[in-house]
Amino acid sequence: MAPRAACLLSLLLIASARVILVDAICVPVETSYCGDDPAILCRDCEGMDKVPNPLDCSTYYMCKGPGVFLFDDPLPCPDGQIFNMIDSECSPDAECQFSCGSTNEGGCFYTCDNDKDGMIADPFDCSVYHQCTGTSGTDPGPAQTCPADEPYFDGKECVADESACCHCRPYCYEGDIGKKVEDPTDCRKFFFCLENHVMPTIPGECRDGEHFDMHAGECSSTAPCMTLCRNVVDENGCIDPYTCQETGFFPKCKTQCLREYYHCVEVTDDYAPTETCSDDLVFNPDTLQCTRSESCPYSHQYVPLDPVPA
Repeated sequence: MAPRAACLLSLLLIASARVILVDAICVPVETSYCGDDPAILCRDCEGMDKVPNPLDCSTYYMCKGPGVFLFDDPLPCPDGQIFNMIDSECSPDAECQFSCGSTNEGGCFYTCDNDKDGMIADPFDCSVYHQCTGTSGTDPGPAQTCPADEPYFDGKECVADESACCHCRPYCYEGDIGKKVEDPTDCRKFFFCLENHVMPTIPGECRDGEHFDMHAGECSSTAPCMTLCRNVVDENGCIDPYTCQETGFFPKCKTQCLREYYHCVEVTDDYAPTETCSDDLVFNPDTLQCTRSESCPYSHQYVPLDPVPA
């Protein structure tokens, strides 16, 4: 895909019957770039310039000079709008140009259509898949189950890596363009649909005290929390949010040694807060205990606690 300019190289403003030429010298941002490095996004920008957030097209960054963000965090577009890379403004008609974090790059689909004649996943069972059949490849065949030693379907084949699962991901079915669809792993979140038969990548989140109403397609303060899939392992091997289906201690990430972990004292559908190992210890996903980082068999991320004020 060809690069789009993050800022207009020559923006012609007409104000008070005067023509003012503003030269914004932001270099183009390659749509294949997936990161938030201001040295790249704000490279050669002068003054206050808006640039896209490649990881979330519904937000953008504000540069205050070459290679520097004005704020470390991205700024949100109004609800339902996308940051337009052409005019560097949020717009309800803009299209997301980046594919960063796309969940369907590996070939995960829930429906057969005319553009594809491969295999489709079951929306809620990671071990089940269907082969698309028929003269146009639009008819799902009978359900097939992955073998016990490779129980997870990744969109193309059965694998042993649980984080490669195609199940429990958002999906835009026929007629969903311009609508919001639920995040099956978190009743407080949703996604914007820009195309049919794809897994959307532009997220949204309800206000505090609201849940996403799957029937109305909007957030509501009266809608119950309907999380369709609980404790799904993401591509990093982590679970967030976590609900307590049994009591005990549980890792936030199954293949990482982090300081954070979950402690369930009762079975509940509420989201469990994280607890933190003390001192310089990390949580071992195998032993389910806090231990020294050198004894943990996985990579670890140690971040010191903030000092207690005197």
